[in-house]
Amino acid sequence: MKNRIKLLLLLILTSQVLFGQKTYNGDFNTAHLRGTAIYDYTEDSNGSRIFSGTFKFYTPNKSVNITGNYKNNLKHGLWNISFNNYIDSWRQCIIDANVSGNYNNGNLEGNWTLSRKIYNNYNKELWFEESSTVTIKDGHLVGSFLYEIDIKRPSDTRKPMEGKNIIKGNFDGNGYIDGEWKVDYYENGILFSQTKIYKNGMLITVKNKNNSTGDITIIYDNTELYNKFFANYDSKENSAKIDNRYYCLVEGNDMQSHGYSIKESTSIWLNDTYPLYDYTAYQSEVERGNNNAKAIYFERKIVIDEKREKMIAEKEAAEREERKYQEAAKQRETEKQIGNMRFTIRTTHEQIAKLYVKMAAYYDLLKSYGNTDVAKKPTLFSAYFSVYSKYFNYMNNVSHYPDNGDTQLLSDIISMQNNMIKWINEDTTEIEKQIKGITDPEELLKILK
Repeated sequence: MKNRIKLLLLLILTSQVLFGQKTYNGDFNTAHLRGTAIYDYTEDSNGSRIFSGTFKFYTPNKSVNITGNYKNNLKHGLWNISFNNYIDSWRQCIIDANVSGNYNNGNLEGNWTLSRKIYNNYNKELWFEESSTVTIKDGHLVGSFLYEIDIKRPSDTRKPMEGKNIIKGNFDGNGYIDGEWKVDYYENGILFSQTKIYKNGMLITVKNKNNSTGDITIIYDNTELYNKFFANYDSKENSAKIDNRYYCLVEGNDMQSHGYSIKESTSIWLNDTYPLYDYTAYQSEVERGNNNAKAIYFERKIVIDEKREKMIAEKEAAEREERKYQEAAKQRETEKQIGNMRFTIRTTHEQIAKLYVKMAAYYDLLKSYGNTDVAKKPTLFSAYFSVYSKYFNYMNNVSHYPDNGDTQLLSDIISMQNNMIKWINEDTTEIEKQIKGITDPEELLKILK
């Protein structure tokens, strides 16, 4: 029993040595920075380090200082990054910067602030200074946004954007630009104020004010398309039909603003840029686990839904081809039916001629010429032959393009022929009275059928 207790205590002590909290204090290099790091960590069963606890990094001249915390290899809690007279020899500039904000298990969360100045490395002239405040939630920007950049460059005679540019506005809960955005910028030394109205990330209107003259110019108005689009919008299909065209929402901006655009001003938080130009404001080259912002593209625009229109065009083309096929099949069936009916009419006509002829020798006279002198019931046969002769050419015209109306006509003729066969042995006095004096084949057919 005592041996088991000793063994258990030994295992506990061993695990504490192997897996307990440790502290590193020594050289630490990143892609661009060399310095000293002091951080807490543990080790897994393979001996790999798991950053967990406080972290501190500084360069030998203390031009760069980074402090924060890790939790299970992920940045967690408050982080501060400062550059003090940091010389970037490759880009020939000096950087003073402070960035501060929170992480939550490796993801940016809450309020973040940035202030920064960039100087010429040779004459120490101030090129520009900028500041920004944002709120980040669920990997995207939300709430109020502010960005200011004051461009100096006193030795640059061009001075294309000299002056203080200010961009401020709001993001909705989904990370899309929303509401009124203000952009103050300089152009040729003149201050302009631009007002941009957004709804759910879509640019609606833009107007510019020249602060030197007070003139206000509307340079963009998408109100009509916006209203039409959402009056017909199907969110499930992401599509709206307007004036026989299909439109959809895509990520992208309808126009660039003057001065610093909204996209440029937010890039320090969302894209690979400062403070070392290649990195976001919060990245600072200390990478462990999931440390990147997962921001959505925060502008949208209405465009022609080319994919849907192509799909519909292909569907309509296929339907047209199917209709043509069905119509052709139906036409072939009609032609076959009419061919059979014409054959029936011709053979029945020969049968009728044989029934109504007085003598066999006069068969051809009756069949081909309708000579009533050789016919039984001459008045009845004369009327019949008048109808048959009227439609004889039609019934034998192979170039005629038959339709459904033809089948009705041929059905009427066959019905008339059936009556003629039946009437040969019946009293047809009343029928003959009805047709007496009628010469129009169409009228005769109405009676005889």
